[in-house]
Amino acid sequence: TDGEAVGTAPMAVADFAAVAQRVLPAEVWDFIAGGSGAELTLAANRAALDRIGLVPRVLAGASGCDTEAALPGAPTAAMPVAVAPMAYQQLAHEDGELATARAAAAAGVPFALSMLSSRPIESVTALGGITWFQLYCLRDRGATAELVVRAEEAGCAALVVTVDVPRMARRLRDLRN
Repeated sequence: TDGEAVGTAPMAVADFAAVAQRVLPAEVWDFIAGGSGAELTLAANRAALDRIGLVPRVLAGASGCDTEAALPGAPTAAMPVAVAPMAYQQLAHEDGELATARAAAAAGVPFALSMLSSRPIESVTALGGITWFQLYCLRDRGATAELVVRAEEAGCAALVVTVDVPRMARRLRDLRN
């Protein structure tokens, strides 16, 4: 069940996904949950993650744990992770990337702003967290250079250069919607 059906708040990722699927328009849900082509890689990635198991060894030999790590934009981050770039977040919530950036700042981790963000770079960096900017290398090198300058001037601490999308994927869910 999705949690709400039994009168409790969602507690697991699958619970939140079920709620999102129920409340979002079909085309928005399909954009968020879908992958390219027949979604074979999406299924393979899910299966690979499902095969990973963690063996808890609660406090075994712990004498003071520290998850801090040096990441671009700060001497240390609370955890050696960052929030990955996700496009068009305002489709799912009116605050979009602003809410995600605030949450990342509260957690003390960098937020990688998608080049396909529904919010301007400047409005996200104005929140004061550590912001990285995802950059696709465009055919128009001048436009790419302008984006780099804009991200730098806005206060982005790093670029996350994305080279895996030389052209937009054929997303069957998007085509059907």
